[in-house]
Amino acid sequence: MCLRLLVLIWVGCVVASCDNETAKKTTPKQEKQDSAVSEPQQPKEKRFYLTNENAPEFLTDYFEKTSERNVILETKYGEIEFELSDKTPIHSGNFQYLIKEKQYYDSTLFYRVAEDFIIQGGDADNFMIRNRKYAIGDYALPQEFVPELYHKPGAVAMCRHYDNENDGLSSSFDFYIVIGEPSNEVTLQKLERENGITFTSTQRNMYKTEGGAPHLDGEHTVFGQVVRGMDVVRKISTVPTDSQDWPDENIHIKATLK
Repeated sequence: MCLRLLVLIWVGCVVASCDNETAKKTTPKQEKQDSAVSEPQQPKEKRFYLTNENAPEFLTDYFEKTSERNVILETKYGEIEFELSDKTPIHSGNFQYLIKEKQYYDSTLFYRVAEDFIIQGGDADNFMIRNRKYAIGDYALPQEFVPELYHKPGAVAMCRHYDNENDGLSSSFDFYIVIGEPSNEVTLQKLERENGITFTSTQRNMYKTEGGAPHLDGEHTVFGQVVRGMDVVRKISTVPTDSQDWPDENIHIKATLK
C-alpha cells in the first residue's frame, strides 16, 4: 500500500526508535482556450507553502496568535482530548495550523496501533490526503526537547524522519499517543547509559509505576498531553491488526480545536 510505503520509507516514526527496545506526481488536466476570444488573464494569487526554512518562525507566530490550546480527536470509539504545550510553539503551532486553517487531519487514520505501547496516526492511503499535503508544503520540524515533557502515558509526540534530507527532524503530519508499560530500574539505567540521558526522579517514578515509553525520550518531541479519553486510546490500541500493527479496520480521525 502507498501509505505503508510512505510510513516505512519516507517517514520513520517510532518503529525505528523502538527497534532496540522491542527488538519490537500527476499533471492537472488543462482546459484548451481559443486565443481569439479568451479573456485577459488575471494575475494568479501567490500561494503560501511551508518549507523547512519558513516553518519555525511562521508556526511559532501562529501559535502565539491562536487562543485554542486543546485538540479534540473524534473517532468511532469516542473522543480523545489533549492539551498543547506552550513550551513547544513550533510543534503546537503546527498542529493548530493544520487543524484550523487546513482541516488536514479530517479523514486521516490511526494506521498503526500496538497494545500497551502507542497508537499512531495522521495519514491515509488516498489522493485527498496526499493533495492536502502537497497544498500545505514540503517541510519538517526542528526538535523541541523539553525535560518536563516526556513519554509518560498520554503523551502526544510527533514522528520523525529517517532520511538523508531531514534525518532527525520531526514529521509535519504523523503523530502518536503513548500508552506504555511500567519499566524497572535496570531498564531505566540501561537506557540512560545507551542514550546518554538522565531521568529525573519524577520521570523515574512515573516510568516505574505508571508506564510510558522512556526509550523514546530525546528522540521525539512531546508537545501535548491527553486530558480526556485515555480509555479510548487504550481501546484503539487493542483492535485486531496484521503482523505490522496495521488495524484490520479503518479508524478515521476528525480533529477540532477548543
